[in-house]
Amino acid sequence: DRLNMKFASGATTHPVRRRGKRYRAYTQMRAMMQKGGFLMLWVAVGLDVILSILGYPIWGQCLSASIVSVYLLYSLSLRRLVCSFWFTVIDFFFREISVGGETKLEALRDGRAVIFCVAPHVNQFIDPIIVMKVVAEQTQRHVSWMTAAKTMDRAYIGAFARALKTIPVQRPEDNVVKGSGTITVSGVTVTGHNGTRFLKDVMKGAVIKVALEKGVTGTGKVLSVDSDSSIQLAGRMKKVVKHVKVVDVSDAEKSYNRALSPAITLVVFLTCFAFCVSVFPKFIPGKFVMLEYMLSFQVSCMATHIIYAIIRDGLPVYSSTIGDYVRFNLRKMRRSDRTAPPRGGPKGKGGVGGGQASPLGHKEAEEEEDVDIVGPSKEYTVLPFVDQSAMFEQVHHALLSGGTLGIFPEGGTHDNVQVLPLKWGVSMMVLGALAKCTKGHLPTISIVPVGLNYFAPHKFRSTVSVDFGDPIQVSEDVVETYRSGNKEEKQEANKAVVDLVLHGLNACTLQAKDVRTLYLFRALRRLFVPKGQRVEG
Repeated sequence: DRLNMKFASGATTHPVRRRGKRYRAYTQMRAMMQKGGFLMLWVAVGLDVILSILGYPIWGQCLSASIVSVYLLYSLSLRRLVCSFWFTVIDFFFREISVGGETKLEALRDGRAVIFCVAPHVNQFIDPIIVMKVVAEQTQRHVSWMTAAKTMDRAYIGAFARALKTIPVQRPEDNVVKGSGTITVSGVTVTGHNGTRFLKDVMKGAVIKVALEKGVTGTGKVLSVDSDSSIQLAGRMKKVVKHVKVVDVSDAEKSYNRALSPAITLVVFLTCFAFCVSVFPKFIPGKFVMLEYMLSFQVSCMATHIIYAIIRDGLPVYSSTIGDYVRFNLRKMRRSDRTAPPRGGPKGKGGVGGGQASPLGHKEAEEEEDVDIVGPSKEYTVLPFVDQSAMFEQVHHALLSGGTLGIFPEGGTHDNVQVLPLKWGVSMMVLGALAKCTKGHLPTISIVPVGLNYFAPHKFRSTVSVDFGDPIQVSEDVVETYRSGNKEEKQEANKAVVDLVLHGLNACTLQAKDVRTLYLFRALRRLFVPKGQRVEG
């Protein structure tokens, strides 16, 4: 009610949460420290020098240390330290972070709430850090990401995520349990066999998943649990068939194939290191022991990288013969299921030679149709119902307070060069926050699509492209439909917002049918665009 009164009065478009006296005193002290911090440090040094001259060095050091400690306490934060460290790592690893559409972020400087929707999502650790770095440089905003609660529970990664002020999200996939017994399905009725315990294992809103065959699953949402052997579904069980598009491999795509396992790579490195440690003492004087080990480490890393590259890509001469021959024999010795014959041999799964299938499977589509399980009963798994109301309340409060959030709307990581179908999470966040405000006094919440493209991400000093799209505003008509509509109308409102986000992502993302075409786009841009400039649509 307090928020609605603020919007109705027109006092502000971004409500600020009221804080206590202790918090206001802390913020005032912190602002004073930031403005006069340099002077405060000089005072600490001066007192230390003066008291040391007067014959009280210990008192001078204690007093100066106390002043410096107070300055650090009010001036630094764990989040800033963590961000600074990882931003430095990103700058060291990538040769260039090419930013496009940065002028479209100028409108975000008015303090409005923002959700950055990033795609394609390649790496759950590197992607958010790159976007955080670019956004911090362009808008001086900190992005809080939606993070799986399972990740937050890990010891070190969880501490890192909490330092970055992420918002935990419970996912049903993280709590999958195997159901007892077996089931058959007829229409919307699920019948248990062989000792099922539906009353204990299944609850309303959960999803039952059955593996019908390879690549084919049946899923159904539970409407009610009648007994230990009977369940009613909300609708017919859907048969989901995943089609995987397999592309031909090219020389550019070899970089995504793992030529050696981590264990064998470590053995190669240790062998090179032992050889260097035994050879370098003959050329370097004994008093430079640390130099010997440093050079041994550097040379071993370089030698391991060269050996790995030769096995993966082949030698500059006869690359189509030697590289594939070595790779084939190594895989054969490991007896891996991903065995690939040498170039010119028969086509096989996971090959890297000419005319063979690439191990990069690209998700193309999912076909759904109704299905019954009337034959032999099947084993099943249960995806429990997760109440996300607390998470959405936290997100809504952050948006109504002018916060900055980040989300990967595809719902998971992948190695595709195209944007996958989006989930409805971003639309539910924005519409849910706007629906809490009175009609005609809606705050400004912008959805900013972000296209993220890596070029040779496995290589040191490679490049990454970050492109920002036009900020998306949700119309009041869509918000009113979501607020007062029925279930079908709410779904239409969610779909309208998701379509806008998908259109924005397609406009700012460099998409290609395969990795070879993506490299072609990059080469054309490097040839025809002067260094330090960007061509924007």
